[in-house]
Parts: sequence; structure tokens; C-alpha cells
Amino acid sequence: MSGSSEQLRSMSSLQIALAARRARQQSADASLIAHEPIAIVGVGCRLPGEVNDLPSLWRRLVAAEPLTGPAPPDRWGAEACGRAAGGPQASDRGGWRYGAFLDQVDAFDAEFFGIAPREAASIDPQQRLLLEVVWEALERAGLASPELMGSPTGVFIGASTDDYAQFELHAPAAEHVTPYALSGTSLNVLAGRISYWLGLHGPSMVIDTACSSSLVAVHLGCQSLRWNECSMAIVGGVNLMLTPDVSVAMDRVGVLAPDARARVFDASADGYVRAEGCAAIVLKRLSDAVIQGDPVLAVIRGTAVNQDGRSAGLTAPSQASQADVVRQALRHAALAPDDIDSIEAHATGIALSDLVEANAIESVFGNPRRASEHPLFVTSSKGTFGHSEAASGVIGIAKIIAALQHEAVPPLANLDRLHPHLTSALERGLRFPRQPQPWPRGTRLRRAGVSAFGFTGTNAHAVVEEPPPIVAAAPATPPTERSAHVLTLRAKNETALRTLAARFAQRFETLPADRLADACFTANTGRMPLPYRLAI
Repeated sequence: MSGSSEQLRSMSSLQIALAARRARQQSADASLIAHEPIAIVGVGCRLPGEVNDLPSLWRRLVAAEPLTGPAPPDRWGAEACGRAAGGPQASDRGGWRYGAFLDQVDAFDAEFFGIAPREAASIDPQQRLLLEVVWEALERAGLASPELMGSPTGVFIGASTDDYAQFELHAPAAEHVTPYALSGTSLNVLAGRISYWLGLHGPSMVIDTACSSSLVAVHLGCQSLRWNECSMAIVGGVNLMLTPDVSVAMDRVGVLAPDARARVFDASADGYVRAEGCAAIVLKRLSDAVIQGDPVLAVIRGTAVNQDGRSAGLTAPSQASQADVVRQALRHAALAPDDIDSIEAHATGIALSDLVEANAIESVFGNPRRASEHPLFVTSSKGTFGHSEAASGVIGIAKIIAALQHEAVPPLANLDRLHPHLTSALERGLRFPRQPQPWPRGTRLRRAGVSAFGFTGTNAHAVVEEPPPIVAAAPATPPTERSAHVLTLRAKNETALRTLAARFAQRFETLPADRLADACFTANTGRMPLPYRLAI
């Protein structure tokens, strides 16, 4: 079977996936394998505003209320803030004082992960946060089981900041540097510790391309799956701000908003707000996910990565390169611009770079016909959550999954007056929503693009599609209807078990009756065996 773009476009994701599976088994048609859709089967996230799952993520997105503000008083300390505010080049904009912060980044259940307390104290909170969020993503996929041990599962993590190393390796006294300092602060351990803890044998790496890091990690995870380097991929991104130093440097460059508001595409946009966050997704080849009965939340149809090269400056965005990476992703997905409904833009609130991106989007998708027939909604979560930098790409994908589930495109926060330079974009079918927009299931498959651009020119784009309708084969013997189901819960200690039971009780209050059997089955079979147990 040929893998030409025309033929691929006429096929559904599921048809391409099954054809690619056959091609892989027969060691034939490498071009088809290169286009195989990738299923997202699990998501975990931790964002400001007590966001720790897709429902809470969606509530914050729809509310469109900024979660940015002053740094918590106990985050950086008076000494660090005093050092940051002083000096002959001290900024008078004050944007470094603001951000979108997570609560309790110092909290960690070391016992659960088999880490001694002394070692845990030397481990970068980014490592600790990733362990928790990856575990949550696996649990939500029903894949947190002993069967992972020894599997060719890959780990691809996007990260860029290493603030914790300032505490551990630059301590004023040598006795503060522990034997665990190196493994606790090295960025490469963000991936290696996950592979070690779960006993995974697939590729394991950390990618640092600044703000595009985690979306580049998505690209590499998808490629690794397509070329059979791994059977499953865990892809994540993380960003914590544990010192004010990087924020101060950015403020002196003049890219941070002085009032803690990121006004994406707004006429008064004057900078972005740094943010903390962590997200992880679990990927499988779509054909494998369908055959193995995994919950498919969305499908990655295509991805692409490129570089600005010799642009106007090392950190200056290139409209041509941004447009080209989108076109490459569309070609890889075997789709046309008209097939896309929405774009989760990289847009951060820096007026110049946001306008460059809007012009790039318009050059690819703009069409006067779209204005009346099929507008393209352009959004960005940065107004609500701030810019989580290296983690922003995977967070953007989580946002699209939430939007697909709720059949709506969320609005842009802080958008009061659209920038006047975007008038032509409106005439050519781009829309910048101030209110949630309906995005219903229907005869047309819903698809969105997600962009992330690194400040030294590494650009990434992914095309995400709604999950295909999957009809399970009818069993030869219809299952017997049960009058009751067994639910088993497991945890590391009694307190955790009680907390888990309370969460299940809350979830079951709104669980449809026809989902009870599935929920019990997943809890019984898709969780790691732990010592404290409850059966109901």
C-alpha cells in the first residue's frame, strides 16, 4: 500500500494505524509507518490554581481568570529578593516579582517512591513533581502495573531550569553538599529517575530547547514509537521557579509584564508572566492502543521541528520558520490547513513575537472563505496560567484534550481590545475568542494544532485529532449482568488509603451506572500492588 499524501488524507486515523501495523509486521512500506497516528492514553498535570486533572484544568480555562500574581512570601526569601532587587542594573519594571506558582512544591511522599528522606532533601523538586505527575498519568491510563517493569517504554522529558542546583552545589559551606547532590540536581536525571524507578528499558532523555522543550519531546516520543524503538512513551515537561535570578534577568531584558498580566493578542500587551507547571502524557501507537483496549483520549496525527537559523537575531522570532514548521506538521499528518479548527498558539503576551506568530498562522491558514464558512480559533492558555516555558507544549496538548472532551474552545484571558494589526487576520478567517466557542462532535473530525517556540529558534508543532470511534467486538458469549461489583483499592499507608477511598467516593457520586463495571475493573487490574488494601 502506498503512503502518498493524497491516499493518506482519504483514510481515517484508525485505517492508517492498522495499515501501518500490517506494514511493520511485514517489514514493508516505511513511508506508511512514518505517518502512523499516535494515541494519547493517559494525562497527568499540576498547574497553578489547584489544577491536578483535566476537569480542574477545564474549569480554570473556561473561567479565563488569570492565576498570576506576586510570588508567595516564603518562596524566595528576603535575602534572595534583596539581592535580585539591588545592583546597578536593577530593573524598575518589577515584572520579576510576579508569576503563577504551584503550592507546596516542597512536599513529597518519598516513601511511596522508595527514596530515603536524606536523599529526597537533595532531589530537585522538579524531579519529585515529575515522578508524581507521571505516576498519575499512568494510573489514569490504567497502566500503573508491575507489567511495566522491564518493558521497552521510553521517557522523554522537556526541561530547562535548574534553580535547585543553586542551593545544592553553590551552598556557602562545603558540608551542605551531600553525596546525592549530583543525581539530585542534574537535568538528565529528570528522565533517568523515572526509567530507574519503573524499571523501563526504552530510550530515556531530557530535551532542552527552552520554551519548546516538551513539545520537541512529544515529537521525539512519537518518532521513537513509529520506528519501534519503544512500545510506549512517557512524555512530560516541568518548570519551577525556585530562585528569582532568571526572572530578574528576563525583566532586565524587558520581556516580563510589569503588572502580572499576560495580555495575549491584546493592544496593550507588554510582556509575559513566568509560570510553574508540570504535565505528562502516555503515548502508544494507535493500532496498539486499540488492540490492547486502552482509553484513547486523542490522537497525534503529525509533528514537526525546525530552527530559525540565521534570523534577525539569536533570540528574534522568524515568521517564515514558524509558518514552515506548521506546514511540515500538516504534511506529516497528511492534512490540509482547512482540516484544522483551532490553534493553541505559543503566544505569551510579548506584543512583537505574538504578532509575528499571528502573521505566520495567517499565512498558513488564512483564507477569506474561512471567515464565513469555517473560522480558525486561535487561543493561548498563557493569559490564565502564565507561561510555563519548557512545560508549555505538553500543557497545550492537555488543554486540547480537555477542549475535545467538553466540545468547546476556551476563551483568551485578559483580551480586552484586539491588537489593531490583527485586522487582516480577522478578514482571512482567524478568530480570537473572548467567550467559549462551541466545538461539537459531528460529521467533521475535530483537529487542532499546538505550537511551541524556543527563544533561540527551535520551533515545534503538533496536530492533535479527536479519538476515533472504536467499536469493541461483541463477545461470543454475552457477559452476565452482575448485581454487584468488587472494587479494590491499594496504597502505601493507611492515610493514603483513606484519601484514595474518599476520592473514589466523590467520583462515584457522579459516575454513570453503566461505567461502574469499567471503573472497578481498571482499579482492580491497572494499579500497582501496594501493602495497604481495601476491598468493597
